[in-house]
Amino acid sequence: MSNVSLKKSTHSRNFWRRARLLLRRNKLAAFGLVYILLITITVLIEPWLPLGSPTRISLLDQFLPPSLEHPLGTDENGRDVLARLIVGGRISLAVGVAGAVLTVLIASTVGVISGFFGGIVDQLFMRLVDGLMSIPTFFFLLVIVAIWGSSPTVLVLSLALTRWMAVARLVRSEVLRFKNQEFVTAARSLGASNVRLMFRHLLPQAVPSLIVATSINVGVVMLIEAALSFLGLGILPPTPSWGNMLTDSQYYIWYAPHLAVYPGLMILFSVLAFNSIGDVLRDLLDPRMQGSEP
Repeated sequence: MSNVSLKKSTHSRNFWRRARLLLRRNKLAAFGLVYILLITITVLIEPWLPLGSPTRISLLDQFLPPSLEHPLGTDENGRDVLARLIVGGRISLAVGVAGAVLTVLIASTVGVISGFFGGIVDQLFMRLVDGLMSIPTFFFLLVIVAIWGSSPTVLVLSLALTRWMAVARLVRSEVLRFKNQEFVTAARSLGASNVRLMFRHLLPQAVPSLIVATSINVGVVMLIEAALSFLGLGILPPTPSWGNMLTDSQYYIWYAPHLAVYPGLMILFSVLAFNSIGDVLRDLLDPRMQGSEP
């Protein structure tokens, strides 16, 4: 085995060893990882599960208690609560992940261009960031959704377009930190183009920070989507989401409080899970801790 292969193998073993130690130390993150895996698997195999329809209305089956046919009972329209939770989880997770990933893509592009070119380009981009950050995000979202509707596509785009600014600043700072390093000078002397320098040599230096930002942003985006749905501006019925399930349940909070508890707990656990995983990723990918034990 060559020295390079040996170093890679040793680094990989150390990486996974530190990951296990961090998860063992952070019980909330370990729970969050298991929770996210279970939720993801469940929403993916939902079409093959023996569940009732999440959208079929049966007024004769209103507010049924838990049973073998309906493990979590039915709601005010006789729809299976468990089926709606699972399908709503697929919608909420898809919006959260897609919104967070698109946010990072926009922020990465703006941040790397701004930091690499500097000068007037950097000034223009940073003034744009300052201007957008001065607008209250939630009210900006309300305006976008009120004008263009609240389909999942519009929600993902609007959430990404209103949340990329802070991550762009993060990427820009990493690019400014590394753009005068020797490896960039060497690549430029070998004839590397500006695009290659930006996206092949500089942007990867910000990947650890971007991974953490993406993990945390998934939870934040899910929370915002739930808030918009609760206000009636998110995912619209009959398509279920955890947010509009909370909206529907508010009118029956005293008669059937469990209808609000289920989606509320799912949102709570999901946000905690993604945030705690983000904390572990930050510690795991921090270069200052690579040679130390957690």
